[in-house]
This record gives sequence, C-alpha cells and structure tokens, in this order.
Amino acid sequence: MYVWFDAVIGYIGITKEYGEDIMRKYWNDNDTRIIQFMGKDNIEFHTVMFPAILIGSGAGYTLPYTIMASEYLTSKSVKFSKSQGVGLNIEAALSVLGADYWRFVLAYLYPETADTEFSIEVLKDIVNSSMNDKIGNFVNRVLVMAKNNAALLGGDGAHVSVGTIEGDDISNIIESYKSNFESLSIREALRDAIALAALGNEIMSGTEPWALAKAAASNDKAKSEFSNVVHKLLRIAFDLGVLLYPFTPGASSKILGYFDTEGIPSFDMLESNVNLNTEKRVDIVFSKITENEIGQLRKFEA
Repeated sequence: MYVWFDAVIGYIGITKEYGEDIMRKYWNDNDTRIIQFMGKDNIEFHTVMFPAILIGSGAGYTLPYTIMASEYLTSKSVKFSKSQGVGLNIEAALSVLGADYWRFVLAYLYPETADTEFSIEVLKDIVNSSMNDKIGNFVNRVLVMAKNNAALLGGDGAHVSVGTIEGDDISNIIESYKSNFESLSIREALRDAIALAALGNEIMSGTEPWALAKAAASNDKAKSEFSNVVHKLLRIAFDLGVLLYPFTPGASSKILGYFDTEGIPSFDMLESNVNLNTEKRVDIVFSKITENEIGQLRKFEA
C-alpha cells in the first residue's frame, strides 16, 4: 500500500513544504503541465494508481501531462546500492567530480530507448573527448583568440559586439536541439549541443583564423576574413552557453559570463545580439579527468 498510495501522494506533500502558493501552482492550476520522469518499473504506479488517486480525491488536482519512462542504466563493473548505502552513490560521485560532469555524463548515457551500460572507461571517454576536447577546448580557443586580437574585431576595446549569424548548418542543429527538448529526447538534445561544438571546431580548422590574424597587419582581406570567422565562432560559443544550461549550468554560466550575460538563459537569447567582454580573464570550461580521479572511482568497482 505504501508504494501504491502513500509514496505517490508524497509528490503533493513535498510541494506543500515549499508553501501553499507553490503547491496550488503545481497541483491546482489548469495551465500547469506536470511531466514525470521515471524508470520503466514505475510505469503502472504513475499511469494508473496515481491518476486514479488524484481523480478520486475530488480536489481538482492537476493530472500528469506526460509520463517519460526510461530504460535502465546498468553497470557490470561499478557497484550501486541506494538501499544498502554502498557503492557509487551521489555523495561519493560528487566527492570525485563536480556536478556538471555527472549531469553531462548521465544525460549522455540516458537510457531513452534501451538499457545503457555505465563504466569508468565510458565516463572517462565522455569527459575527455566530448566535454574537454570538443566543447571546452573550442570555447577556450575562441575566447582567447578574440581577447588577444580584439583590435581586429571592432568594438570599444573592452567589448566586441556579436550579432546573430546566418547559416543552415548552425540553424539546423539549434532547431534539432529545440525539437528534441520539446519531445523530451534529452539525450539527443545534448548530442545536438556537442554537434554544434564539433561544427565550431570544423570551421576553426578549415579557416585557420590564427593564420589570418598574423596576416591581418598588412592584408585588409585577411583582416576582414578573420573578423567574419571569429564573430561566427564567438556566436557558436555563446549559443553553446545557452544550449548547455540544462546539462551543465555551472559551465554554461561561465561561458555566458564572458558575454556579460547572467541568470537563466532562454531560447530568445539565440536571436539577440550580445557583447563579448574582452577584459575578463579566460579560464577553462572543462578539464580532463585525472588519473587520481580515476583511481578514486576504481574503489567502487565490483
């Protein structure tokens, strides 16, 4: 009876802990859309029992709008045991790597359509390849290049104006991201963000803006090309800051901070002009996982 009745009623009870207004906004507002995420073993409780309880109460509670059930995240090599309090739990995980890393890795592996295997080797590859190499290195290189060559980019010396850019390649990735989020394909939305960073790296490798910067002193065409390329790369970096927020809010805020942008980002920002603050120190966004951190995680292997 606890699992079927009391446990799900706890959803309402916990919102009441935050205040009557918040509880009513969640559970008695016709404009509210409640989306529930769960493992596949909880489907019957949330699609049959819980709605029946809400309807049977006669209190006009808002019914779940969407049920998003996932497959299992499994591991043959790492111990997990929430009930016994042993193995790699949240506290132990956060003592090794920051929250942004785990949010990214778990979203990357999110078992949307099939069971997914977790291992320390998989985590290492995601952190080092996708987070550090594809995203972190791209953002860092673009920001440093813009900061060191601000005079070639216009502006007042302290700020560089970055407008929106045309291009089907970038627009298609962003539209795919939006579509995946709206359909709750969280894992695929993250893959879109990674694809945007990969596109930025491809543009950088293909245009070699560092060579254009060297030639710009005596070549107006090179100066113009450098400005066009770096403005496009800066726009991609800013857009990445927006798209990454649901996954890595810390890194996202750091990226957006270089553009003097604070708070929770929205899709509207993708359509607005921004300013790069070239006086801010550029720090790394992500780091590769160290051998010491790998060693700490090995302690949890079965």
